[in-house]
Amino acid sequence: MTKFRELPGDLVEEILCRVPATSVKRMRVCPMSVNLDGHPPSVEVKAELSLLDPRSRNSAFQLDVAQVFHCDGLLLCTSKKPEPRFVVWNPFTGQTRWIEPGGKICIEFALGYYQDKRSNTRSYKVLSFYNGINDLDSEIYDFDTDSWRILDGDSVRRRACRCEDQMVSFQGNTYCLAWDTEK
Repeated sequence: MTKFRELPGDLVEEILCRVPATSVKRMRVCPMSVNLDGHPPSVEVKAELSLLDPRSRNSAFQLDVAQVFHCDGLLLCTSKKPEPRFVVWNPFTGQTRWIEPGGKICIEFALGYYQDKRSNTRSYKVLSFYNGINDLDSEIYDFDTDSWRILDGDSVRRRACRCEDQMVSFQGNTYCLAWDTEK
């Protein structure tokens, strides 16, 4: 009987790309060797990401991902074409959660969570910024209630902050590199 590590590398890659991540985790599969001989790898990572849209009747239709935000191992992906959509994807388990956009067209977004100190449970949230009349207004989506709400009084003055894709999440908090646009 042939052992897993004795299989040709191409065959191992073909097997692993077809096995769900949860099964790979359960089997504790890890790479047996590293290609150091200078040949190009047979698996190539490209700067593109697309997910199957469950609303589409055409199974070949894929949602083109325009922006990605990371928090706690989850990826928040958004598209702008054909219409704005949000999906939170766990690449490890393959689970996705599609979120209908709020009332406005989002220009920036972030994923984070609130951690209850007593129960130690996390409540994930999506923060969405959109252009208001004079301000950069915001909405927040709560995973627990499956709903959006407008953040009243928490508008960010456009001249005081422009995030422009300069956000990062750390321990559930979202941080934004900001600057005064009037200086």
